[in-house]
Amino acid sequence: MDNAKLGSIFVLIGGILSIVGGIFMACFFGFISMMGFISSDEDAIGVGVMMLVFAIIMFFVMIVAGVIKIVASQKMKNPKNLKKWSIIALILGIVGGTDIVTIIGAVLGLTEAK
Repeated sequence: MDNAKLGSIFVLIGGILSIVGGIFMACFFGFISMMGFISSDEDAIGVGVMMLVFAIIMFFVMIVAGVIKIVASQKMKNPKNLKKWSIIALILGIVGGTDIVTIIGAVLGLTEAK
């Protein structure tokens, strides 16, 4: 198996993990924010609202990053697009929460790129 195909698989796994992580994070912070809404303390309600907004923003950011990683993994299969999409996957892996699986896949793709 060549490095480009292996890199593509790693980036695909990283994209799937980003989507699953975004769903998990939204559920976790959504649950925490509901605890703030249940409380009768006004400060806790404000914190609950902030946590809910944070959960929604992080959910969308991680879902979009995951989808772009999945698209990058498919585009990396074409040798003409390998370098460009490997760089995009590398940037998303570093910026998007240091996703080590995506970083490894992007580096493998870059080693094969011409």
